[in-house]
Amino acid sequence: MRLATKTALIFSSFALFCVGVTTLLLLRESRAHMAEAVSERQALFADAQAVALRERLDLVSDALTRLSRIVAQNELVEGVGSRDERLNNGWRQSTVLRGGVQLFDARGDCQWAAPSNIPCRGLSYHNASWLRMADDAAVTTVIGDVDNVGHASVMMLVATRLDPSGQRGVLRAVLDVSQDDLVFGPLVRRATRSKGELGIVAPGGVVLYASRGIGPRQLFFRQAVSSVHRGETGTATDGSGSERELYVWAPVRTGGMGLVYSWKWDRIDPGSQKELLELVYIAAFVLIMALVLGYVMSRFVAEPIRALATKVREMAPSTQTDTGPLRGDEIGALQNAFSDLSSNLKERDARIRLDMTQITELAESLERRVEERTRELREAQAALVETERLAVIGQAGAIISHELRNSLNAVGMGIDLLIRNTDGRAELREVQQQIRSEVSRLRALSDDLLNFTKEPTLRRRAVPLQLLVQTAAALIQDHAQTFNVEVDVDVPASIRVDVDSDRIQSVIVNALRNGVEAASASEHTPRRVVLSVEDSHDGRVHVRVDDTGDGVRADLGERAFEPFVTTKRTGTGLGLATAARFVRAHGGTIRLSPSPLGGARLEFDIAVATAASELRANA
Repeated sequence: MRLATKTALIFSSFALFCVGVTTLLLLRESRAHMAEAVSERQALFADAQAVALRERLDLVSDALTRLSRIVAQNELVEGVGSRDERLNNGWRQSTVLRGGVQLFDARGDCQWAAPSNIPCRGLSYHNASWLRMADDAAVTTVIGDVDNVGHASVMMLVATRLDPSGQRGVLRAVLDVSQDDLVFGPLVRRATRSKGELGIVAPGGVVLYASRGIGPRQLFFRQAVSSVHRGETGTATDGSGSERELYVWAPVRTGGMGLVYSWKWDRIDPGSQKELLELVYIAAFVLIMALVLGYVMSRFVAEPIRALATKVREMAPSTQTDTGPLRGDEIGALQNAFSDLSSNLKERDARIRLDMTQITELAESLERRVEERTRELREAQAALVETERLAVIGQAGAIISHELRNSLNAVGMGIDLLIRNTDGRAELREVQQQIRSEVSRLRALSDDLLNFTKEPTLRRRAVPLQLLVQTAAALIQDHAQTFNVEVDVDVPASIRVDVDSDRIQSVIVNALRNGVEAASASEHTPRRVVLSVEDSHDGRVHVRVDDTGDGVRADLGERAFEPFVTTKRTGTGLGLATAARFVRAHGGTIRLSPSPLGGARLEFDIAVATAASELRANA
């Protein structure tokens, strides 16, 4: 099938769908609008009929009121005829009291009736409820009633005076609902002309009149009766399709009466079928126009696609395999052309991606190798510089230490000889002590230089850490007491470490001495140095030495472990450097940081003794 035909069919189907949906929506809205308009129109009709009935009942009420006035006035005037004559004259002058009028006294005895064929003499209603209602009311009373045989009537009662003495009576007009053509006849005829059903109701749900298609058994009829007694106008729809009915009710507002109408929708809304047919014609016309327009548009769409397929086929290489058309139209040809072109582009992209992947891998490999070589060179350079620096320091330290030792020995011996030849005077002995102190300090400096320049050789064995710490604390105890510094050590007896005990004990002694000197130089109280141990359960134990000194200078940092860097006035700057060498020789790390006590914290870690180191220690 050609693209033009397919496009026309698709466009037509879409147009049919749109037209169908639009038509259904229009029909729905149109029916809703017409239903609302018809309901309002019929409600106005019911209101108008209720107003007309109320006006006719008011005419009857006015006529009765005039008769009562004639009776009351003529009783006071003499020579104008008897009461019955006056009432007959008044009745004949009325045009609405054709159904009959009766006059009753207060006891309920009939006094007069017109026309003459209505029974009166001897007729009495002593216990009638309507008699008491009319006698008590100040206006016309309207009562609807249905007798035992289904005969419906409306009584209109007016209270009057029967004589000058004030004796009261009641005028009653009885309107036969089914036969009184003047009052109720227009309602029935208009309901018939409007092709509807009519119901006339009185208070208490009494149905005075109901045409054949409406009655008390219907649900909406009962709803309408309840509404009109409340003085409400309303509409309701019952059923669906051709059986749908419209109920409309309106209160008469005279005597509590009401009107209820019922119509079949197909009788009161004949124009809806015509409008529906017109909408169908419009939908058919739009569908035909959509078919024509779809075919014309498909021609304009197919030609450019055919030309595009030719151009794309020319771009594809001639070596591509023809897989056959995917569709039998211009779109199928365009798909084949694009498929060939896409295959060629995919092969090129695959080759390019493969080349890019190889290039990226080579570049990454080269970058990694360069980084590794650079890192190795930097490490080698740093190690070489450090080795050369240590070698220079070692040579210089060895020469200086040798010369210092020889000179210091000679100085010490000379001073002792001089003091001995001067009879040991007190001032010379004081000088001797000072010189001996300086000689001892220079010898310590010489020992530090020798210790730092020598490459540490470790003799590891498993020893209790508590023993090393207690021995170091005992070595600096006199020094701590001199400066009034309290030294606290807390080391569990169960921890054993695999170390060179002399080297690690030297590290602990140096840390405690530095802490004591830092705490003694501070004004903080109390002056304390605390050594604590934490087992990290990963084969290493952390030793912390905290003091209450002035803390670590911000500009010191890692430089504190470099040789000849010190903050002490008389320090050599080799203590922490030597301690760092010993700890690193054991494979540990050492660091300086602020302490929770306010001063500095020196922390290092060493290995916990293993089963192998325990066997070596016992060997």
